[in-house]
Amino acid sequence: MSGLVLLALLPALLYPLTPWLDRLHLAFPGWLRWLGASLFLAGDLLFFWTKGTLSGRWSTKRGVEQGKSLVVDGPYRFIRHPMYSAMFGITSGMFLLSANPLVGLPYLILVLWMLAKYLEPEEAGLLAEFSEEYRSYMQRTGRFFPRLRR
Repeated sequence: MSGLVLLALLPALLYPLTPWLDRLHLAFPGWLRWLGASLFLAGDLLFFWTKGTLSGRWSTKRGVEQGKSLVVDGPYRFIRHPMYSAMFGITSGMFLLSANPLVGLPYLILVLWMLAKYLEPEEAGLLAEFSEEYRSYMQRTGRFFPRLRR
């Protein structure tokens, strides 16, 4: 997985260093690029808030480890999958800020692939492990964005 992440981020890493990506530059207005910078920053902040909330529970392994409790504090008070939300904010921000589809789209495709592959099994595992506690949690929180009504 880390190889895919690096490959998806490679255009973003090369963008400021080489002019060969300039051919794909889109004429975005300044306000849209500032929106991109804001989304990128918000995604980064959400990523580190989520990672800090998980602290010792942070793992790249999939599934629920035996004896773990359901995390419902920090960003998890509002959304069930803040890490995916953070990654989407970062990739959307990269695309809008750079105004270059090759910079943001590979990472966006990777995030969408991860969602398609891991989201349903993750939720099924959480339902199996935490049953009614997770069902209740699902009713109170949004999947990727906070619910407007509770």
